Amino acid sequence: MHLTTLVTLSAVATFAGSAAIAPVRADSWPERTVRIITSFPAGTGGDISARLYAERLAQRWGKPVIVENKPGADGILAVMAVTGARDGHTLLYTNGGPVTTNAFSHEKLPYDAVRDLVPISSGADVSIAVSIPASLKIESLAAFVAFARSQPGRLN
Repeated sequence: MHLTTLVTLSAVATFAGSAAIAPVRADSWPERTVRIITSFPAGTGGDISARLYAERLAQRWGKPVIVENKPGADGILAVMAVTGARDGHTLLYTNGGPVTTNAFSHEKLPYDAVRDLVPISSGADVSIAVSIPASLKIESLAAFVAFARSQPGRLN
């Protein structure tokens, strides 16, 4: 039996909030091309889902929607590109880390997710599986952890 543990992550679309951006009517937005900046590297599942999302938005809005990849630094590069744009037509497509856990895992961030970003949509649900060979005959995650701890330095 394979041990499989699923963890669900959500990719979220966020908008860089700024008092410098004038409010617009929803029926007149977008006025021009929209950029979606993603923290995912090109060709990955997150990038593909961002591009599918962009394709549907472009159809719905009748305006081009382009995806730019800004991977690295735990999503901070992508967030900084979005918060720096301040053009009202740049969105962030990322996993939850840059808007939730980065504040706890980094001593100092160049942005404040609560102040600088406004979540507008959940874009995708992603499952991550942890699997081991059936030949190990381990039936639970707890048993696997015990197995790994019993052999320090042997597993990676």
